[in-house]
Amino acid sequence: MKALLSIVLGLLFQELACSTYLAPGTYTNSSRDAEGQCVCNVYLPDPVFPADMVEQLQLSTQTIATAVTVESQKVAENHATLVRYTALLRNLTVRVERMEQGHDRYTELDFELLRVEIREMEQLVQQLKVEVSSATLDRLHLSIQNVSVVVNTLESYDRNNVLLIRRQVDTLRKQLQDCQEEASNAGQPPGSNPGQQPPIENRNK
Repeated sequence: MKALLSIVLGLLFQELACSTYLAPGTYTNSSRDAEGQCVCNVYLPDPVFPADMVEQLQLSTQTIATAVTVESQKVAENHATLVRYTALLRNLTVRVERMEQGHDRYTELDFELLRVEIREMEQLVQQLKVEVSSATLDRLHLSIQNVSVVVNTLESYDRNNVLLIRRQVDTLRKQLQDCQEEASNAGQPPGSNPGQQPPIENRNK
């Protein structure tokens, strides 16, 4: 009886030796060799852990981090450029207001400088609108276009009126001066100095 119990316990221990904890999704195929030893073949799911997905995720995060860094640098550069051009735009606005208040203080060169600055700002806004869509940029672009219209209008007014009037006044002043010199020379005896005549009063304003 004891011998039979020993045989049964030995077989049970051998079966337990072939048993192992298996993770979900795995299975085993056990057998015995010619000497009665337990041989277990364990088949694991393929893959056990999606390492390729982790690697792909890592590459994706690196790509995103690089893109964020690049875009952050662009934003910083665009912000610095916007600050600089905002100051130029304010200066331009002040100059246009002064020109509107005093038409006799500006020349064609002033308009050319204004047009250059307006073109630079408009090009900047167009570049920023390609990179970033913003209602603020749209309003800024419209404001710059309005300033350009005002400058062109003032330039037309200046060319057709102020500069023309200036030339006419200069011509009339020269003619008046010539007439007074001729009259003075005709009324002076020979050898007199016509340079002692009183100066011509400039009444042009």
